[in-house]
Amino acid sequence: MKTGDIMNDLEFLKEEIKNKLDNYRYLHVISVYEECAKLADIFKLSKNQKHDLLISALLHDITKGYDKHGQIALAKELGITLKKDNLLSPKTLHAVTGEAYAKKYYPDLVKSNICRYIRYHTTGRANMSLGEKLLYLADYIEPTRKFDDCIQVRERFYGALSKGKSSFWSLDDAILFSLDLTLKQLIEENAVIHPDTVKSRNYLLRTIDYSSK
Repeated sequence: MKTGDIMNDLEFLKEEIKNKLDNYRYLHVISVYEECAKLADIFKLSKNQKHDLLISALLHDITKGYDKHGQIALAKELGITLKKDNLLSPKTLHAVTGEAYAKKYYPDLVKSNICRYIRYHTTGRANMSLGEKLLYLADYIEPTRKFDDCIQVRERFYGALSKGKSSFWSLDDAILFSLDLTLKQLIEENAVIHPDTVKSRNYLLRTIDYSSK
């Protein structure tokens, strides 16, 4: 469905996800949506850029409710092959199936850039676009997230902005910090680390400028 009207597109998807997600997940998605709207204004996105980001926010967890076996079955239904890296990191599966699901069932609303936002919102990747970074960060710091790591990243991002750091520097710094926390947690759990997470951290570590900190 494509109405040609941005607000109608967003309201349509809000109703869609309300019917597909449990209440806990729905509230999280709406909070990510609101955080993305806030970030879009901070980064002065155009109307179309903001629209794409908000579409991705509403759809990023569309398949989150499936467990590992459900994800594998859904992937088969969607005609996609899950890579070993994802199968060994089950928490990343919903990003892969979510991209395919959104593309199949909402083709008039989901463009290639939105697919990438959904695909990498959990792992990140090397050289992420601005939209990918914003969805990744919003998913991590939205206000309903009460985990210590999420609170720390939220405070670090908005704290850097309040100290006059540039929005782009603050974004990269917050994502790099979040990746460090994620890696620490995965190591403590003796869990497999998805290669995209490592690549994302390494890329940011090579490119962010801390010389003036």
